[in-house]
Amino acid sequence: MPRGPHCISDDDVLAIFLCFRHNKRPPRGLQFSIIMIPFITTNLSPPPIELLDGLYVLIRSDSKNSKSIVPRSLRDRITSLEQHDDLAHVSWQVGGRRKNGRMVRRLCTPRKTGCASSHSDKRCYLWTMTDTEKRGAQEDFQIRLIQVFSSSNSQSSFTANSSKRTK
Repeated sequence: MPRGPHCISDDDVLAIFLCFRHNKRPPRGLQFSIIMIPFITTNLSPPPIELLDGLYVLIRSDSKNSKSIVPRSLRDRITSLEQHDDLAHVSWQVGGRRKNGRMVRRLCTPRKTGCASSHSDKRCYLWTMTDTEKRGAQEDFQIRLIQVFSSSNSQSSFTANSSKRTK
């Protein structure tokens, strides 16, 4: 996986997914927001808005019990898609998948449109987890992790650095 100041490590990605699966808090300093996505948003793509740079856990709220998969200690991080209405609209194009163990990562870029806009330099990595490490394993689209970043600041600066957590 590419590394750089904007990239989190595979260990951090796994830690975030496991805090939901095992109802635990994430490691200290690993900051992210949780966005509840309506069931009608059935595709894999990130939400159609220009999010600020950062980490977001997307939870598809396809049932009345969707909040129950969020550990109680993280419920203060939950927002809904409607709370981000003031952000610019962006349509995402999802790239091919790269599997590493149970994690699947894709690079997402804004779709090309006829006019230039502020979201043109945004990119994001989107991760999902599979049920096993075996080939053909099913991906869980209920919980997705995205990391939004500006490509103009970081695309050319990939290095072999480990991720940096806030302290």
